Amino acid sequence: MTVSFHKYGEYFPGTGELRDVGVMKGKYYALNFPLRDGISDENYKSVFEPVIQQVMESYDPSAIVLQCGTDSLSGDKLGCLNLSMRGHANCVKFVKSFNKPLLLLGGGGYTMRNVSRAWAYETGLAAGVELGPDIPVNEYYEYFGPDYELDVKSSNTDDLNTPAYLDRVKRIVMENLRHVGGPPSVQMSDIPSLPIDEILDDPNRNEDFEDMNDRRPQRLLDSRRQGDGELSDSDDEGEGGRRNHMRHRSRDSVNDGDGSNRKFGMGVGIMTTSGSANTHGAGPSGHTTAARVLSTSHPGPSDMDVDTPPIGAPRSLAEPAEGGGLVSASSETKTGKSKSGSEDMALDLRGSAV
Repeated sequence: MTVSFHKYGEYFPGTGELRDVGVMKGKYYALNFPLRDGISDENYKSVFEPVIQQVMESYDPSAIVLQCGTDSLSGDKLGCLNLSMRGHANCVKFVKSFNKPLLLLGGGGYTMRNVSRAWAYETGLAAGVELGPDIPVNEYYEYFGPDYELDVKSSNTDDLNTPAYLDRVKRIVMENLRHVGGPPSVQMSDIPSLPIDEILDDPNRNEDFEDMNDRRPQRLLDSRRQGDGELSDSDDEGEGGRRNHMRHRSRDSVNDGDGSNRKFGMGVGIMTTSGSANTHGAGPSGHTTAARVLSTSHPGPSDMDVDTPPIGAPRSLAEPAEGGGLVSASSETKTGKSKSGSEDMALDLRGSAV
């Protein structure tokens, strides 16, 4: 990319019009900023720095070649501009601030003493040294009279570059620069995606729009399921210790309230009552049915009459425990009567519990 700030209009070589932006693959990689006569330091800085700044951001060059033509200095024999030496050198200082590899070249300039002054001062800036105004005595000392200083001052020439003209040209140059798009080393393209990527990014994105009366999809139910290992065993501990001593992995574990777990399975049939010992109730097949007999309103203890099986016959009905309360039977129907002769309660224990 080339960027040029120059005098244009009936001036050699007659190229560098604002519309000259390059052709074919090089289109918009040539930027021209035509200037009128007598431009001052302030106006030159107002257009040079914004354009170069935008070029660095859009194109991002890996190296810079800066041609420092001095025919733009005030008092040049052919040039028509009105820059001072320090205004001209400010361009070198600004380009150097981007910390890119920089190559400085000479250029035009037809007033010998001013050319040597400007290039000496700008060479010092490139080396990181700002030279003072005093010129040491040497064999060419007389060329720098009458002031004998390292400086070129602006004159009182009229500046024909109005702010409206400079703003219009700058806007067009910036618009041409936008066609570049970005640094050539960066490929501007969209990341390819598949329809499933949207689902994976947010699987529950439509949850708020689903009908509450419809069955939730399995993926949503699975996402709300808590894993077995997510909570530690100490999550329910407090100052009083464990509140629940049952193991969550044992569905048939029963908590007796005294801190011990008892496990019942098929064919065990052990029954307990508060304040009494364990009763017998495991029949030959190992399947039993239990019924709790509530206490009656009759005064005194009420024992139930139970048929006593003959000696040697298998017992299918468990004897009631002392204190009463649990009766075990297999599939027969028994009728309990109180000693007073009145019928207290009838139990149908055919494979069911009351």
